[in-house]
Amino acid sequence: SVGGNVMKYLLISDTHGQLEKTRNLILQYPLMDGYFHMGDVGFALSYLEQFHIVRGNHDRHTSLPMELRFTLGERKVLCMHGNRFDEETVQELLHMQHLSGEEMMEECMRRLYEKLSDYTKRQGCDTLFFGHTHEQCCVEYEGVTLINPGSLSFGMNGAGYAIVEIEGKHIHAEMKTLPNL
Repeated sequence: SVGGNVMKYLLISDTHGQLEKTRNLILQYPLMDGYFHMGDVGFALSYLEQFHIVRGNHDRHTSLPMELRFTLGERKVLCMHGNRFDEETVQELLHMQHLSGEEMMEECMRRLYEKLSDYTKRQGCDTLFFGHTHEQCCVEYEGVTLINPGSLSFGMNGAGYAIVEIEGKHIHAEMKTLPNL
């Protein structure tokens, strides 16, 4: 891209009603190029006026889209909550009782990432912003960059969000953590 034009985005998800925490965070990032919420909001959408929001499995705001697509820099980005394959993944794992809890979780995430990256590719995109798992990740999976900012309310390794930088085709996500409530 001409003159190294770096675009910066605030990516949050799964706020589950934590309005104060969300508002404080937004105030820290007044000058981003874009704001994205990957669903499970839990408070009035009017507090997220500058955000592109997709519908999570706990959202009652039926006006929210299930998916959004954007071209950011030279990246084709698909946004979705990430719960689309829950049922399917659980069904597949039912046959694996021999795995330990930790192995089961790893296998679950591996299969989920596989399904998400495959779906993203089928939508003609190379990047996925998603939420739902409350688990932060930025992984390259079969040519698709999967970015999950974690949950702003509660996550395995603390609550979290992500600052995503895009310059042309180059993408970088910085995972930030906050204490769980």
